[in-house]
This record gives sequence, C-alpha cells and structure tokens, in this order.
Amino acid sequence: MINILLPEAGGIGALNIIKCLKGIENIRLIATDSNKKSVGLYLSDKYYIVPKTSDSAYIPRILEICDSEKVDLIFPSYDNLIPFYSKNKKVFEDNGVKVAVNDYDSISIASDKLLTYKKLKSFVPIAETYTFSELENQLADSLFPLIFKPRIGSGSKDFKVVNNILEFEHCKDLYKNDLEDFIFQEYLQGVEYTVDLICDLEGNFLSAVPRARLEIKAGVSYKGITIKDPEIESIATSLAKSIKLVGPTCFQIIKDPNKRLKLFEINPRICGTMVFSKNAGVNLPLLTVKLYTGQKIEQNELEFKHGLIMLRYWEELYLEDIEFADQFL
Repeated sequence: MINILLPEAGGIGALNIIKCLKGIENIRLIATDSNKKSVGLYLSDKYYIVPKTSDSAYIPRILEICDSEKVDLIFPSYDNLIPFYSKNKKVFEDNGVKVAVNDYDSISIASDKLLTYKKLKSFVPIAETYTFSELENQLADSLFPLIFKPRIGSGSKDFKVVNNILEFEHCKDLYKNDLEDFIFQEYLQGVEYTVDLICDLEGNFLSAVPRARLEIKAGVSYKGITIKDPEIESIATSLAKSIKLVGPTCFQIIKDPNKRLKLFEINPRICGTMVFSKNAGVNLPLLTVKLYTGQKIEQNELEFKHGLIMLRYWEELYLEDIEFADQFL
C-alpha cells in the first residue's frame, strides 16, 4: 500500500489529484487542512484537521501524521505550499517521507515571470518582459498594448491591459510602493494553450499534453481540447532542461495567427486541470507517484488522445452539521 498525504485538501489541485488517484489499487489518500469544511477531506480515505502552515506546530503535526499513517509521499499542489514544502523537504526526507516538489531554486525561477524571462529567453520563444524602469527608459507608443501583471502569482489578480503611455503612468502611480513586484509583458494574441509537462527525477522529458483553452473565466479554463503539436513538445523539452524541472509542471503558451508560439507563464506545480490530461490518457498524479516510489512507467502511459474536448461544470458535496447550524440561531 502506498500512502499519500495531500495538504490543503480544499484546493482545486488536491481535489483533482483525488479524482485521478481515487480507487486505484494499493493507493491510499490522507488529506489535511486547517479548515474543517474543505471538501477534499471528505473525498479522501482519511483526513486530519491541522494548524495553518504559518503556525510553528504545523510541521511537527504533519510529521506525526506521516509517522502514524506510514506516509510514503507528500503531494502538495497549492501555489503557496510549493515553496514551503520545497524549503522544508529535507525535514520530511530525514524522516523517511518523500515530497513531490521541485528544488527551491527551480521553483524560484519558474514562479517569478521576470526571472523566467531572463533564464529562458535564449532557449525558448518567450513573451518580451519589462520592469517599470526598463520600460520607462524606452517608452514609445509602438510598444503598446502591454500586459501588466504581478511577477509572482497566477490567475487574473492585478492583471491589466495597458494601452498607452497615459495608462502606463497611471499604473506607475497606482502601484508606486510596489513597482518591483510587477512586470509588463508583450501583449500576445492567438490561441492560448495550457501544457501539462512531466519529467523524471533527473529532469528528463517524459510527456507533455497541450490543451487549447476554449473558454476562460478568471484565469481558469472551463472548456478545452487536447492538441498534439510537435513544436510545443520541443519547447517543453527545452524548458525542462533549462530550469531542471522534475515531476509535474504546467506552462502557458500562445500561438499567434501566424502560427508562432511564445511562452508567457510557468507554474512549478501540477496543474489544476490535470484531470483533463488523465482522461486523455496521461494520469500525471499516478505518474508522479510512480516516479517517487520507483515504479516502472510504460510508454502507453505517456501518450494521449488528440482532439479530446473538456466541458467543465460544478459539482457539490453535502454534509450535515447541526451544531454548526445552531450557531446561526
């Protein structure tokens, strides 16, 4: 039996890991969260309520759970957990528990869009990226429109399209105390892809599943289609080698009307829509478990269906809690 611990079980990543691994023979899922109403707790084989990661009691409690449940692998998936578990990976490994995360240096580069640009611009086609000061030194109407976004983070928070110099000056004034935390990126138009990438533990490319994003809401894909594209696979291979990525990662890329590809974002974690790749034939959570537990991966596990469409919808889970309800009376 392989025992897997899923921290922050209410996150979309943990929920989809559960979907991908639930019911697989010899895999047991143990979920943890600080919030008793995190849905992933009730979809796992066993769960624990734990302190928040900011609490000094968090790591000792997770170690206790790992010991009592004989945990083989911790599989974090939430953005804020990735650097936390990478920094503390040795603590768990010294206690016989593996952690499915990249090294901290690789995470630091992949999480920071400015560092990503500087690291990759000589190896892969990537969106032109500027800091406030770099852009200010070469301001010209021809540079616009540009995308304004945080250096670190995903989704649509603080995302803006800046159309001209006046709007640039407005951003500068609005974020004057945090200028170093933001970048301007080349405005790319075309078909946007999210690409699930998995590498072995030496950083060698294993598989990539590109998915054209057909409908996006608040940065989340609700409709998509798998596309076999050798050029995207080539970029995925170069990306993995350049940043020394291991296990699952995802990145985003745009193909413009002239069929030119440009990468614009990397997330050094498993993608929230990994279940799409699983249904296309590449079960990234299962492959990750196999990598970290030394199991053989067959070639057919790395191949996916071209042209599979995903239509995402909401689904609910219901619990009864009279004591909680009575607090509102």
